Amino acid sequence: IENARFKASLGEAMRLSSEVNQYLNDQAPWSLVDSDRERAATVLNVCLRCVDDLKTIFAPFLPFTSQVVHELLGHEGYLAGPLELQEVDEDDETHTVLTGDYASWIGSWAPGDLPTGQALREPRPLFAKLDPVVADEELARMAGS
Repeated sequence: IENARFKASLGEAMRLSSEVNQYLNDQAPWSLVDSDRERAATVLNVCLRCVDDLKTIFAPFLPFTSQVVHELLGHEGYLAGPLELQEVDEDDETHTVLTGDYASWIGSWAPGDLPTGQALREPRPLFAKLDPVVADEELARMAGS
């Protein structure tokens, strides 16, 4: 990100999330619950800690979603927010910028601190499913510009 290699940064974040997903699938804690409850708990703890770190890694790309994940994991405060759009005048042009009160942010580029046993909030979807018509319209709009 510091080198403005945003596509590569996002690609690495996606690769890391795939690694976590692969770990979860390979370990299959849902099948361990009856035979080895302690191992199932360990696998889920590892995955939750990874999600806690991934929310920070994805924050520059998905700030609002990362905040929701932050809250779902039982954390308080703003990971990187509240964010707001502001109009800024610069060199006789007006730009819309995404900004916020940086002093109130608690997020940092460090491993998460999700403690074992932390109460999680009630899960909810992070994204709304788009109707295929909406996706087709957006693709057509993007192709036309």
